[in-house]
Amino acid sequence: MKRVLLVFLSLGALSLSAQPISYTSTSAIGNWGTARWNNSADGPSYVSAYTANQNVNFTSGTYRFAGMGSTINVGNITVASGVTVNFTSASGTLATGGNVRTIDVGSGGLVRLGSQAIATTAGTGFIKTGAGTLFLAGSAYPGGFTLNAGTVIVGGVNALGNGSLTINGGTIGSDDRRDLSGKFAGGITVGGDFQLGAPSYPVNATLKFSNAMNFGGATRTLTIGGNASYTLGGVISNGGLTVNLASGATGQLDLTAVNSYEGATTIFGGTVRANIAGALGSAAGSVTVSGGTLNLSGYSHTKGQITLSSGTLSGGTMSSSIGFELQSGSAHANLSGTGAVSKTTSGTITLTGNNEFSGGMSIADGTVLAYSNNALGSGAVSITGGTLSLAASYVTVGNAINIGASGTLMGTDAAAVTGSITGTGTLAGTLNLAAGANVNAGNSPGILHNIGTLTFSSDSTLTWELGALSTADAGTHFDQIANTGTINLNGGMLALSLGSFAPSADPFWASDRSWTVIYSTAGGSTTGTALGIASDQSGWASLGSFGTSLIGQDMVLSWTAAAIPETSTYAAIFGALALAGVCVHRRRQARR
Repeated sequence: MKRVLLVFLSLGALSLSAQPISYTSTSAIGNWGTARWNNSADGPSYVSAYTANQNVNFTSGTYRFAGMGSTINVGNITVASGVTVNFTSASGTLATGGNVRTIDVGSGGLVRLGSQAIATTAGTGFIKTGAGTLFLAGSAYPGGFTLNAGTVIVGGVNALGNGSLTINGGTIGSDDRRDLSGKFAGGITVGGDFQLGAPSYPVNATLKFSNAMNFGGATRTLTIGGNASYTLGGVISNGGLTVNLASGATGQLDLTAVNSYEGATTIFGGTVRANIAGALGSAAGSVTVSGGTLNLSGYSHTKGQITLSSGTLSGGTMSSSIGFELQSGSAHANLSGTGAVSKTTSGTITLTGNNEFSGGMSIADGTVLAYSNNALGSGAVSITGGTLSLAASYVTVGNAINIGASGTLMGTDAAAVTGSITGTGTLAGTLNLAAGANVNAGNSPGILHNIGTLTFSSDSTLTWELGALSTADAGTHFDQIANTGTINLNGGMLALSLGSFAPSADPFWASDRSWTVIYSTAGGSTTGTALGIASDQSGWASLGSFGTSLIGQDMVLSWTAAAIPETSTYAAIFGALALAGVCVHRRRQARR
């Protein structure tokens, strides 16, 4: 059975007449140079020699060639969808007459040139179009290779020649380890999105490029399509980089040059390894990880805005003067710089790095899991919503933490705080107040809620604020911890913040008073010994004194007013003073 070839119509530069087209048969098995062609019509006989530089189009079935046979100049080649053209052996040389030829392979089609030699005559080059696949080993042809669509499989280090490489789309894959370093004297120009690797090839089918790569002023999407590693070792410039991962692929992209592209770096999938400081482009550009992994490979990288919406940031230091937006995922890298960290969306973010960012952290929604002592950086932490969890027993943080009404601070086992805790939110889990820790309920004043297990230890402090001369309305006139969990008073002191309401001649202080500082309800309990008073009371000792006690499951602060002397006592005192005055007067008279 014979299969035929359709062909391209090619208009000459000076003629509008259609050039002849070559066809061959699927039953022929000789080399290209044998008499297996019909150079004027599509069959029925295929007994002519091929006419040099004539275009060819393969239309159906599978075609086989035993190489070229000799040096033959070919025209443009078109392969229909689902058609295979296979060079079963290599002989002779495929030449183009010093021209750039187009190889158009339809969807599902394959042209397998294998190790067929290609001429190195000046001007020799190829343009790959169509959704199908071209496999070639190539040679040092100088006219360049352009990939517009479909797939080219690199079967040798010279497959794409040694001229320029232009990638306007499609996929570059390999069948084995292929190091194309320094191969492209004309550099690499990227004019569209493209893919490196294909899932059907093994994990050792690596690709490595080292020539400079110009993105043409646009953000280009590079899809990791295979299961191997793909290296871009030349300087990437003039654009931005987005990385995707194809379905079923597990490969990684290695960036090994100090790149100068100014645009954003965005990772939606796969693993990207930044194997040198500066690999992620200019310092002003942003970085977004929204799936996959960005591995900093132990280096320090300075960038603009950093966003982690899902996926993983690991293996080095990321510094930003603008800030970090952490939405979901894991930040195992060290975060540094003067920028702040914000968490504004639902989802969970895990922090394990030795973070040094100084701009503070704000949490409005979701959960932040802190797995290191420096996870929260060096600034203050504000929890207006969501949860901050000290997620491991070994975690001790020293930040100033303010918990808004909708926020929660949660501890785990021996997790501890050495800084300050303020606000009206909720304490949950198991939280330990280590030496230096200070809890200040409310916000001038207010109520802080405990639903977990809160333990005061030696040298920890509870600051209590009085906002009015009143014993009523906790949270409005004085601070309180509302406790439905367990509070263990294993040490620590109560610091009084009285301000302008300190004991004075005001009649309020002439009577005994009491305030419930820890108020337990709904099964809440308070254990241990009431906190001692840390404040110096010498300034009002003549008026009375403060003391603390546990009454049931509550801790109460009491004011005991000084006793007022009886009237007769006052008379005796004043009489004695008067008599003393008379005696002094008489002595002075006697001396005159």
